[in-house]
Order: sequence, then structure tokens, then C-alpha cells
Amino acid sequence: MEFIRNTIGYILKIVFTNRWSLGLLHYMRVNALAIFTTLVISILVITVFNKLISPYFHEHYKRLLFYDDALQHMKDVLEMDYDVLWNQPEFCLAFLKFHEAYQTFVAEARSDFSGKIMKVSRYNKRSHYFPDAVGMVLGNFVGGAFYLGGVLTQVLASVNRLIASFSIHVYNRFCTLRNTTILIILCWVGTLCLAVTYSLNGIGYVFDEVYLIWAGDGQQQSADAFEYVGFLVYASTATMFTLNVVTFGKLLLVTRSNTVLSNAESTKRMKRNKVLLAQKVSQDSLYLVDMLFAQLLSGLLPYNWWLFLCLTFVWLSLNTMDGIVMIVFVKELSDPLRRQFQRIFSRLIPTKQGQAELFQRRKSRMMSVATISNSGKS
Repeated sequence: MEFIRNTIGYILKIVFTNRWSLGLLHYMRVNALAIFTTLVISILVITVFNKLISPYFHEHYKRLLFYDDALQHMKDVLEMDYDVLWNQPEFCLAFLKFHEAYQTFVAEARSDFSGKIMKVSRYNKRSHYFPDAVGMVLGNFVGGAFYLGGVLTQVLASVNRLIASFSIHVYNRFCTLRNTTILIILCWVGTLCLAVTYSLNGIGYVFDEVYLIWAGDGQQQSADAFEYVGFLVYASTATMFTLNVVTFGKLLLVTRSNTVLSNAESTKRMKRNKVLLAQKVSQDSLYLVDMLFAQLLSGLLPYNWWLFLCLTFVWLSLNTMDGIVMIVFVKELSDPLRRQFQRIFSRLIPTKQGQAELFQRRKSRMMSVATISNSGKS
């Protein structure tokens, strides 16, 4: 029992992150997100180019299913007896069934586009430009490991903000770089191991290069795995949202409080609370927009470009904006970038203020030299 209690206490201790480790956390995630975004955008550009080469793939696919039903009805007609074939009512009835099958297919295609995606994998096994194994690896690692790892990282950031808003002493005591590094490694290694396990067992969800989305491969095990990852994502998002609501309430109370210890300390605390509040609201808004497009708006229109827009483009754009928000609100990252951009702009566009500052420096330098020379003469 003593060992279990010490282990639980150590795990709870490494949950918290300090100020420097939070900067490292954001830096690692922003760089990983930038590399991942560049890779996925490159794949999407190649895929769009391939789609331009064969813009009528979707129509060929509908014809494929149409011909499948057509051949079945033509087979029924050709298997009729010779006298029956020349019997006009029976011959017309066969082709009426043929037309009815076509109308049924069009109605089903318009009513359920997701079912049509599953038919692509069933009737056309070579719908991917890459092998199916490559699509499964992309789906498991990109759609599962990186996305789930990013959500878990956001939960850690929410815990960090919650602790910082309630008790700065607990924040400084339990938040260390070593504990943060161990926790980050555990989160990302766990998600990567999950993706590797799915890929080796041949289950998961495949990146569909035709529709530019992540779709299931038709297996029941893959559907169960997708539900499991989705449950982890939704549970982590709900936890993060709950922690952020509590943090928002605490920061709101502190901001409206009039009890201060000193003017300098109150100003510093107020500034930190405003920064945390702005960062929390920005990131929560991005996650809510992501959930809105992925869960609600994606089912409004039965078109492949709409699914690509809701499930892929919005997700990549919001994660890129999330990385930019982290850079803006983390002082260790934003200050060097701001100074570098100021140097670049000052060199490209010299302002009157810069010229005036240069004139004042030269004037003060000349006055200092004159003062030193006069003191030497005296």
C-alpha cells in the first residue's frame, strides 16, 4: 500500500508543468505540428493534382455500379427462353427493372453519401494512388496518434492554467521540467504505440486519396478501434473544456477582485490573468469550431468537396491557428520573434521615429565627449 500511495503521489506530481516547461511543450508541439501540416498539405496537393488528371473518376464509379446491376438484368434477359425473349411484355419488363435499378441507385447515392464511400472500397479496391498499407499508416498515425496526442497535450496545458490560477505556490512546487518531459513522453509514446499496434494488426481507418478524408476500411475491428479513439478524443476534450470553464471562473473572480497586496504585484497578476484568459478563450473557440464542423456540418451536404472542407481543411487550418495562438501567448517564444520582425521592418522601412532616435543618440554622444574634454581642461 505504501508503494502504491507513493506511486500515485508521484504520478499526480508529474501532472503539473512549470513556466519553462510549458514553453518547451508549446515549442515541441508547434514544431511537430508544422512538420505534420507540411507533410499532409504536400500529400493533399499531389492528390488534388491527380484528381485534375482524372476529373471524371466519380462519374466512372457511378457507371461501375450501374453496369454491375445492368449486367445482372441483361443476364436475366439472355437466360430467358427464345420464345419468351420475343414476347414483347416480358422483354419490356426486364428493361423496366433495369431502369428501376438505376433510379434506386441514384436515390441511394443522393441520400447516403457515406454509404457510397464504403461502396468504393467494396467495388473498387484500387481507389488509392498509394498502396492500402500506406493509406492505413497515414490514417492511424496522422488521424489517430498525432490528433490524440495533440488533444492530450491540450489537457496538460489546461491543467497547467488551472493550477496557476488557483495557487502559485503549488504551481512552483510541483511544476518541474523533468516531470513535464516524462509526462509528455508518456503521452506521445502511448499514442504512437496505439497507432503501431493498429497498423501491425491490419486495422484502423484509411486516408482516402479520392475524397481527401479519413474513412473506415469496412472491418468491424476497425470500426471498434475508431470508436475507441473517438471516445478518448471526446473524453479529453470534455475534460479540457471543464477545466477551462473552472479556470475562466477563477480568473474572472480574480480580475474583478479589489483586494491587492501592492500595486506592482497586482499589475503583474492582472496582466498574467488576462493573458491566460485570452489564450483559453481562443483555444476553446478553435476546438468548438472543429467539433461543430466534424460532427454537425459535415453531414449537411452529400458532396466529397464538402466532406474534405469539414473534415480535413478545417482541421488543418484550426490546428495551424492553434499553433499560432501558442506562439503569440507564450512570452518565451513571442518576444524573440517580435524583436526579430521589428529588426526586419526597421531595415526595410526606416521610420521617422528611428531616425529621431539615431539623432538623439549621436547628440548625446557628442555632448558626452564635449563634457569629458572640458573636464580634462579644467
